[in-house]
Amino acid sequence: MVKRLTILWAALLAAGCHKGYDLDLRHMGADAGYFVECYCVPDELFCLTATRIAPIDQDQYLDYSLEFETWITAGEEFRLLHSLYHDGSYIYNYASSRRFDPAAADSVRLRMTAPDGTLIAASTAIPPQAELDDVRIEAGRLTAAYRPEANEAEGRSPERCFILSVTGWGDGGRVLSDDRLFREYTESGPVSQHYDIPSEARLGAPLDSVAVELKRLTREGYLYQLSVKEAQAANRDPLIPPTPLHGNIRGALGIFTSYTCDRRVLRLRTE
Repeated sequence: MVKRLTILWAALLAAGCHKGYDLDLRHMGADAGYFVECYCVPDELFCLTATRIAPIDQDQYLDYSLEFETWITAGEEFRLLHSLYHDGSYIYNYASSRRFDPAAADSVRLRMTAPDGTLIAASTAIPPQAELDDVRIEAGRLTAAYRPEANEAEGRSPERCFILSVTGWGDGGRVLSDDRLFREYTESGPVSQHYDIPSEARLGAPLDSVAVELKRLTREGYLYQLSVKEAQAANRDPLIPPTPLHGNIRGALGIFTSYTCDRRVLRLRTE
């Protein structure tokens, strides 16, 4: 039996930053440990999921009952409370009533104490605001123009990291959901990403509307998302070599990061 950890929440993300993963534990080591995932998003509540990873020779399951002392510093330090929180799409077991104000700090820090006393810590930069200039669909091709300004908080890194999410609705339901993870090296904008929309025959229904989200990631967030995609590919194809999960948390696996988002909705059909 293949042992795997099923993380039921992310998608992010929001369709967010992909919070729903099926990760192969071959790459997570033989010892027990912890997994933590947290995305700090401007104007949204601070939410976090923390669970235990069993040794590789045991079945994996999500245990939301574990008691961690969990603190975040974003300008000032505050505690996240333990409970079960559901935002309509994802489940978290730690949250705060505070909303993230990126103007209050240049970075955000996490510190946790696990039930066995393990110290867990991480910090993240705050990426610039994602900014869509123009979104249009012509002849079945979606073009999203955006601005890839440098991230001063990450030392003017030459790479800018993004996720472009495209979601389409038709006949009362969602018929299209796709994400593109990419890096941009152009120093000035706007620049464009193109997405070919599947035909009506492939979608099974005509599109009424399309939502386009551009998420600006930190470099650590990008590398985490990339490693998740590679781990998913390794799960599906035994010929693909194992890929370790990238993370930035000391004392646990996972990610503590921030992203910004801009969103546009195109109405394709009117009543």
